[in-house]
Amino acid sequence: GILYQRDFTVPKGMVLTSQSKTKDDFDKIEKWWQDNSYCKLAIRSSAKSEDSKDFSFAGQNSTFLDITEKSALEAAIKSCFNSKDKHSSKAYRKHFLGSEIEAGMNVVIQRMLTPKYSGVFFSKDPRGESDEWILELIEGLGEDLVSGKVTPKSFSKNNEDQWHNIIDDVDLVMEVANTGLKVKESLGYEVDMEWAVEDGCLYVLQARPIT
Repeated sequence: GILYQRDFTVPKGMVLTSQSKTKDDFDKIEKWWQDNSYCKLAIRSSAKSEDSKDFSFAGQNSTFLDITEKSALEAAIKSCFNSKDKHSSKAYRKHFLGSEIEAGMNVVIQRMLTPKYSGVFFSKDPRGESDEWILELIEGLGEDLVSGKVTPKSFSKNNEDQWHNIIDDVDLVMEVANTGLKVKESLGYEVDMEWAVEDGCLYVLQARPIT
């Protein structure tokens, strides 16, 4: 929401701050979906304790991709809200926060992209080996990168002389890096940014503090 308000290119979407309790609540969601041509959707949990400068909670709560049916949308929203009660999520909270106390949950509904490229951008090496930015890229959906199924192509100032051997579109690397640095400047902290390119347009999917 912050990135969208600050004029970064973010996929269209909405944020639910509580679970829909009535038919009227869901009708409002469906009306937004209808206005956006019943596009494919990504449904993502976003607990209020996630993505702080100390804890990312990445992968602890649920995400659902390629949602195309009303029943699947309802089920995905419900599952995302309930994912805070998963054993892994409770165990993470207990280990890192010292308590299993239930965290507040938001759910993000966004247009699902069909990207040519996607990846992550770190405004500073998260391993602490340098102060240079690092960009990782794969073809297609970024889910395979985040899950570790695919080894990404990696770019940094340290291998700039090799970029042409890694990818034809070197301008894309600089576009992502420049956008990531603008996001860092706008948010005021070092960022771990997820991004994707669809039909030649660069989208910022989310940005969190580097942990």
